[in-house]
Amino acid sequence: MDPPEKPNNNDKIPLSIPTTSRFRNDSECSAGSDDGFGSRRHCISPQFMVPGVTGASPPKFVSLEEIMQAANGMRDMALVHQIVVDQDFKLKPVEPPADSVQKKVKDTMQQAFWDILRKELKETPPNYSQSLVLLEDIKKGLCSVLLPQHTKIRQQIDEVLDTDLITQQAKAGIVNFQNYAQYIISVMAKLCAPVRDDKIKELIQTTDVVDTFKGILETLDLMALDMANFAIEIAKPDIIAHSVDYERKKFADYLSVQPDGLEHTREWLLRHIDNNASGPDRTTQVRNATTRALAEAYIELLEWDNINEYPETLLIDESRLRDLQERINKLIIIGTIMLVTASTVGPNLQGMSSFKETLKQHLTVLLQTTVVDKNLDETLSNVAEQVVQDVKESLEEHNFKPLSEEVEQLLRGQIMEVGKIDHRIRTLIRVRLREFLLQIITSPTAAPQQVPTGLSSLQKELAAVADTANNVAEWAAKYVLKRINDFNPGPNKYFVLGLPTGSTPLGMYKKLIEFHNAGKISFKYVKTFNMDEYVNLPRDHPESYHYYMWNNFFKHIDIEPENAHILNGNASDLVAECDNYEKKITEAGGIELFIGGIGPDGHIAFNEPGSSLVSRTRVKTLAQDTLEANARFFGNDINKVPKQALTVGVGTVMDASEVMILITGTHKAFALYKAIEEGVNHMWTVSAFQQHPHTLMICDEDATLELRVKTVKYFQALSAVHHKLIEDEADLAQLRAIH
Repeated sequence: MDPPEKPNNNDKIPLSIPTTSRFRNDSECSAGSDDGFGSRRHCISPQFMVPGVTGASPPKFVSLEEIMQAANGMRDMALVHQIVVDQDFKLKPVEPPADSVQKKVKDTMQQAFWDILRKELKETPPNYSQSLVLLEDIKKGLCSVLLPQHTKIRQQIDEVLDTDLITQQAKAGIVNFQNYAQYIISVMAKLCAPVRDDKIKELIQTTDVVDTFKGILETLDLMALDMANFAIEIAKPDIIAHSVDYERKKFADYLSVQPDGLEHTREWLLRHIDNNASGPDRTTQVRNATTRALAEAYIELLEWDNINEYPETLLIDESRLRDLQERINKLIIIGTIMLVTASTVGPNLQGMSSFKETLKQHLTVLLQTTVVDKNLDETLSNVAEQVVQDVKESLEEHNFKPLSEEVEQLLRGQIMEVGKIDHRIRTLIRVRLREFLLQIITSPTAAPQQVPTGLSSLQKELAAVADTANNVAEWAAKYVLKRINDFNPGPNKYFVLGLPTGSTPLGMYKKLIEFHNAGKISFKYVKTFNMDEYVNLPRDHPESYHYYMWNNFFKHIDIEPENAHILNGNASDLVAECDNYEKKITEAGGIELFIGGIGPDGHIAFNEPGSSLVSRTRVKTLAQDTLEANARFFGNDINKVPKQALTVGVGTVMDASEVMILITGTHKAFALYKAIEEGVNHMWTVSAFQQHPHTLMICDEDATLELRVKTVKYFQALSAVHHKLIEDEADLAQLRAIH
């Protein structure tokens, strides 16, 4: 009987590319282990429609080879796309799922190989047949992690690990594998990344020759992985620079052999068209129908049932969307179990946040490797056991009445019932979560959405799933936190901050309040100047900016009231009020950081299209479009909207040491495009900040929809620098110079 095959350790280490499968042939498989459990690398078929792509007319007849070539091109394009959009992209070794049959068989076969190798070496005389093959594979593994310039090392490896010489030594019974192992380890120590130093030290200290060679193989696999990821990191700037043209060409190649490259995308969208959409006119009806159809279509992606083919234009992102779908499914299960538990054990634990947090953490861990649509039932028994244990411990900790045997059995049974797809509470949670996500997708603003009833314990997780404007708010708040703390303000050194109003900065204010309550920031020595205020609107009116700032920010922090400056729209002399406001800014030493938002027409503050780009604080008569847009805040009655406002000028904001503009939502995408991809234009006042030496424009993904792909990818490639602005202790002045 032949001995088990050796573990896979050649230079073609199987690597997992996080993509999904559509077309696949034998040539696409990575080299697997000889035991038959080698990894296959999956690929993605037709994908990603880039504006401007035109495919040749498809031939009437195409060969299978032509189709497969196009499919392989899509796979390569998917890999390029993945590298570009994922800033943390890393190749990973393939491992079968834990506790799977494949995992058990693989481990058994590999252990059998090492056991037989150990047995052969103990024979008299030793049997070196497997050892020689193993040594040859290790030699190949060493050579695979060499760079082209390592010619001397490669030559030395060939000389020391000469197969013919070692074979002769084995036949003569004088081969010393321990010496060869030490030489191999010494070469690996020179080549490995610093992160593998501990592994090398461990190998040096290992005395058993079989364990040493086993460790060498494992470490060589890791080194090959490190080398591949290093190569990707080095090539990433070039990949980003050429990815758009590459994707355009590959998609055109695919379209040239496909009769209809967007068949499934069309079917997907048409399923959600409502021909009875309401609206005062045909244009509005079409707009409403389109908005709703797109929203419903994207919600369907999060509930995909695999009955229909995946839309071609989303195939490259299918793996991320599938992952998001699974995260949502798990949130539904966690929310359901938490509600079932609360209703079953009674009021003692229902309002206890510590119990809910502990239970949520345990459920998250237990469901980590579970695929809800496949093996949820197998996990629920363990979940029930953990829930019962958590309930008992919490009841005991707070001296409540112990859980009765009857209630315990009822709780176990109710948790097991959650596995049914039509479970009443599970269905309710799914509907609520669906409506929550639909509101976020269709919302015209970045205003925070109300967490669904019964899911308040999952607020953080829901925010992560629905994370769009949340990222903008958190980044902006962290940046303000760092700028103020690095400035180190005091009684004789105030930090001067310019502030906006509106829906976009609400999330930032909420985060800053959290930071203040956590003791991370103080506003005691901060002076603020707001951008604008309505004329002849009482300060206590719910739509006045005085009311907005005090209720949404100032009353929750330790700022001194006299240091919070807001224009007085009820002043007897409005011109004098504006002039005095400019003087106060100057007396304060100028604004260190001015934060602003923009409107869909690119206006900042009330500097509407046509405003002077050197304007100062002044009285501004509001345009009809502004009155109509703001009518929604005044009961949809345009007659109640103030016709004038006081506003800082574009020049006032330009005088600040630094400007940070917050832009979220698709409705502001065209304004962002005008702000950074076209020239300075007084019809788009935000474009003036192209000429400011230190401007940061913080936007979510929705706001980038009108930008060129190359522009978006360029700024995404700078994400490491962006994170340093809020996380590292480096000199901010130096980092800002990069921008």
